Amino acid sequence: ESSQRLDFWKKKTNHGQYFIAYDIGKSITRVIKGAIPTNVHKWKIPENEDLKSMSAVKDVRSLDLEKIFEVSDTFILHYVSCGFDWWKKKYEILGNFPDAWFGGKLKIHPSFHLDSRNVISDKSEEELLEFYRSQAVLEDAEEIEKQKK
Repeated sequence: ESSQRLDFWKKKTNHGQYFIAYDIGKSITRVIKGAIPTNVHKWKIPENEDLKSMSAVKDVRSLDLEKIFEVSDTFILHYVSCGFDWWKKKYEILGNFPDAWFGGKLKIHPSFHLDSRNVISDKSEEELLEFYRSQAVLEDAEEIEKQKK
């Protein structure tokens, strides 16, 4: 069932993405005293802690469900957009950003992120809303129920 829910999103999006924004992931850490972010992909962990900083740098379009593990701890998801207006404002602010991260060292794969950059500057409000709804919004009541299972 999980793979069917993933497949729905892969088929819905232009580039077969399950996560529609930053394919390479974000870093995470346990909430502990002294943990300090050094950038969006790495945390500085206090030396007296037996933990390490990790970041997923992987194209999730090749997500292997067999390697997913269950967690019982609380965690925070990174929401890159909380609705059309926020998405639109975000990409207006980001503007015409480069096709690669880290000073050109890591190419950004074709994605919702790049498509958003490309459509934001030259589409009408109606065209922007249609793009956003087609890629990021789930409106079908039957599919919503399937996704909740």
